[in-house]
Amino acid sequence: MLEWAAMVKLTAFTAGAALLILELLGVRLLSPTFGSSIMVWSSVIAVFLGAMAVGYFVGGHLGDRYPQRWLLAVILFVSAILVAIATFISYPTAAAIGQARLAGLWAPAVATLAIMGLPSAVLAFVAPIAIRLEASQVEHIGTVSGRIFAISTAGSIAGTLGTPLLIAYLPVSKSLYLLALILAALALALLLIRKRPSHQAARS
Repeated sequence: MLEWAAMVKLTAFTAGAALLILELLGVRLLSPTFGSSIMVWSSVIAVFLGAMAVGYFVGGHLGDRYPQRWLLAVILFVSAILVAIATFISYPTAAAIGQARLAGLWAPAVATLAIMGLPSAVLAFVAPIAIRLEASQVEHIGTVSGRIFAISTAGSIAGTLGTPLLIAYLPVSKSLYLLALILAALALALLLIRKRPSHQAARS
């Protein structure tokens, strides 16, 4: 099993990949109702950036208040549930918002926020929490934060390049359910690896 430090880096990488997969496939979820125009793309990107900003802010506070290893596992498990829910409600929610006259030109942004705002924000919790757990000394915080964000960005690149390959074999909805399953499995792995030190301590 991977060591804890490696698992934190894997979590940051996976969360970064998941954000971009969710963003790219989010356009596909909206396209039956709104098409795939520049307005739709702009709405999805803007909502994701806003949700990520909120997620980084809240995640930083959570990391400071609960600097515990289990927090990453909880965040990943919650994000897995939210991704699955977003996938399930995407088509009826987009259709309902598309038919509402109040939404107007803002309909794609409103639909993106309603469907994917929360899961994308929760996924963004991961980076600041990972930094808090990895930075044991204040003088190393710059190095640690740079490393974690670089790993997360590498995951985003992998998610961007891997999404076309993924949907070549699976429909969009099944691809997102698979993503939720991967996030849940990683959450379980984090919980299991957390138990190792306690077992070793008990034996000693």
